[in-house]
Amino acid sequence: MGFHDTDTNDQLTISYRLWSVVASLIFSIPTVVLVWFWINVELALNFSGFVSAPYLWYSIATFAAIGFLFPKIFPSIIGWFWKWMVAVYKWWW
Repeated sequence: MGFHDTDTNDQLTISYRLWSVVASLIFSIPTVVLVWFWINVELALNFSGFVSAPYLWYSIATFAAIGFLFPKIFPSIIGWFWKWMVAVYKWWW
């Protein structure tokens, strides 16, 4: 009767992982777009530069891959990322 009692191999099927990717995209796309926009605003205002759109797509693909490979810890990873973003925002402004 512990944490691993509900942890079966049935939960890590391909359909489980694909639904995990769909769920991860719901959270990762707004996160990546926000970070990409935030970085581009800072670069445009301070350094007259920008990060191109392919980096946005690479970042979305990276989050989807993390959601597929680590479906059980992806919510923790995205939560950690949002905490990091809030900390940087508070520090920067």
